[in-house]
Amino acid sequence: MSNITPRYADKFLNALMDPHHIFVEAQLWYDDIMVDALPLVSGSVSADRAGVVRRTANLSLEPTVFTNPAIAARLNPLGSVVKLSRGIRYPDNTAEYVQIFTGRIDVVETSLNQVNLQCSDMAASVVDNRFFYPWQPYFDSLVTDEAVQAIEDLYFLRPVIVDDPSDILCGPGITYEEERAEAVSHLLKSIGLEWEAGVDGVVHIKKLPAVIDATTLPAWIIDSGDAGVLLDTSASFDRQGVANIVTVTGEPEGGTEPAVGDWWDLDDTSPTYVYGPYGRVAVSFSGKILRTTQAAVDLAAELGAQLKAKTDQVQVTCIPNPKLKLGDVVRVFSARRKLDKMYYVQSFEMPLDPETPMTMTLFQTLTEVGTVIVESEMLRAGSSSEMVQFGPSPLQVPEGSTWEPTPST
Repeated sequence: MSNITPRYADKFLNALMDPHHIFVEAQLWYDDIMVDALPLVSGSVSADRAGVVRRTANLSLEPTVFTNPAIAARLNPLGSVVKLSRGIRYPDNTAEYVQIFTGRIDVVETSLNQVNLQCSDMAASVVDNRFFYPWQPYFDSLVTDEAVQAIEDLYFLRPVIVDDPSDILCGPGITYEEERAEAVSHLLKSIGLEWEAGVDGVVHIKKLPAVIDATTLPAWIIDSGDAGVLLDTSASFDRQGVANIVTVTGEPEGGTEPAVGDWWDLDDTSPTYVYGPYGRVAVSFSGKILRTTQAAVDLAAELGAQLKAKTDQVQVTCIPNPKLKLGDVVRVFSARRKLDKMYYVQSFEMPLDPETPMTMTLFQTLTEVGTVIVESEMLRAGSSSEMVQFGPSPLQVPEGSTWEPTPST
């Protein structure tokens, strides 16, 4: 390697900063048994937190693929699964690969010159498997347990992993109609969690990504300079989906008044400060799972942070890093743009060829910076007068990293 002092403790990440040989492998699976390797020509994997089905893959295969009888029998959208990996071959001829996608085949298009596949991650199976009858989570069961059960009812999915446990219980009278995926998403959002099908096909339940601890370390540094991996940065911002007031309404417990909570962006340095030129833009969320005012207040603050994170976003073009996942924290440094901040991965496009760079949209990460006492006339009856406020996360480097910002010239 050209770097005298390795930047990371991870050999793979260090190799990304130097010229390196990559390899990509595509496999066809059926009923948990590998059928054969697929003759991949090109393709990409797209990932976006905005959807329930977060990862999709578009692949082009050699037209001779159907001459393989094993593949010909299973290359269809009737239960077959594609697994993709992207890796590095090191100078000592050893190799390391990282799985970047597991998903079912949705479409097979065949022509004289090539065969194209469109694939979706395993969350698509949850979307398809609607409830036969309205679903009622069990009263006083853990919310996460009920969400896990709703997903694991699909026999073809592996056990769900709860990365961030919660002790919040379901309340009475909660009913969801036909859409299983929407029901699971709403139930988990009510306690500040989300779910997704991972690159290995396993479903994970985890925290929403915008708020991190002040000591959270990034997974990677995307930086400019001779040894950097940053190729370009750009900024685009759409006020669609951005708000500075969040209202949460729950269900009454032992009374007639529902649990309610509010969050306002009261940071006068924020572009969406409620008394600033942006104005007041409110959104509301209703969750029967919320039975106390404090639970409603906490969720309002959590959802407010997710909205505020969108107000500082950046698009980067960089050397592909197959180890990055949605929600991962990264640090972006560009001396030319005077940019040095902590972000999380909102979406990306991962190429499968060696020449094309990776593109990502990143949202800022936030950390709690204190509370603000709010005058009671600003709020509805029953709302808390103390609101958590958020600011940009402190700058950190990956564990074991020797990196330091390059001074701007």
